[in-house]
Amino acid sequence: MNQQDLGAEIESLLNRTKKSIIQEKTKVQHRVQHRVQHRVQYRVQYRVQQFTLIVFAIFVIALIGFAAGNQNRYPDGSEPTSSIEVVYASSEVVQPPAIETTTSTSQIEPEPSYEAKEYTRESYGVASTYGWGEKLNPHTSCGQDFDANVIAVALPEILNDRSLCGTMVEITYKDKTILAEAWDGGPHPRLNRMVDLTKAAALELGITNPTIFSVTMKY
Repeated sequence: MNQQDLGAEIESLLNRTKKSIIQEKTKVQHRVQHRVQHRVQYRVQYRVQQFTLIVFAIFVIALIGFAAGNQNRYPDGSEPTSSIEVVYASSEVVQPPAIETTTSTSQIEPEPSYEAKEYTRESYGVASTYGWGEKLNPHTSCGQDFDANVIAVALPEILNDRSLCGTMVEITYKDKTILAEAWDGGPHPRLNRMVDLTKAAALELGITNPTIFSVTMKY
């Protein structure tokens, strides 16, 4: 076989190989396209079936509700009268009980009166106030819930002696005197203050803002 015949044979072989590759590629493309179309068609059918089931379920529920509503009506379409309405329609009218009214004078709280008491401690010093909106411990040292609207005081001694909890303390500022319960510990000894009054106690003494002032204390 000469070189010319060999070249022709090789060229023929390459053409057949190229043709086979193109045919296989076309077959693969057709298969992939067919599978993609099949999957898309299947998903569309599945979604349509789901939507159909949901619509059918809604229709059935609405039909059941409509049928139940018609059962509560008379043939003429009117609503039945409840048993409570029938009883009241046939019974006598009951007058409501009279409401007791109180005069405005009964709502006025009397001025607190303080009984004479024997005190064992009396001191004069600086007082401060707390409970004006600052961040505080929600519980007092005596275990009560802190409330700035309660007339009470805090004593430094309570920090070390809880037996003083509940002691009634007499506080005098200028010409005003109040009686308050000791329910908390403070101020801290380093502040050199004798007593700490709640906002309500300070207001009773005429103090309208957080400040320090001199008082006489007895308990």
